[in-house]
Amino acid sequence: MALILGVSTGSVIYIGDTPVEVTEAVPNSSSMGLAVHGGGKFVISDKESTEILPKVFFSVGRSRNQGRGGEKIIPRVVIEAPREVVVLRAELYERQNA
Repeated sequence: MALILGVSTGSVIYIGDTPVEVTEAVPNSSSMGLAVHGGGKFVISDKESTEILPKVFFSVGRSRNQGRGGEKIIPRVVIEAPREVVVLRAELYERQNA
């Protein structure tokens, strides 16, 4: 099962101990920029998943409301990873490792 998180530019998600920063997240967009600490930059989309770390795939998620009423849609990232891989928002990661 995938994990879906609402994000904004500057959001950081930890995959294990590796931070992944959202470098560009635009409401109503089908693509998003990511930077993996020590691993490069990626552009992800809602068309296909991109492996940014071994066995960890990212894509852009779609909202249930997308395309209705013209409201801004919160950018969402979809993360698919094995169950043993810990995925945390930066705030929780830092709290647990303080």
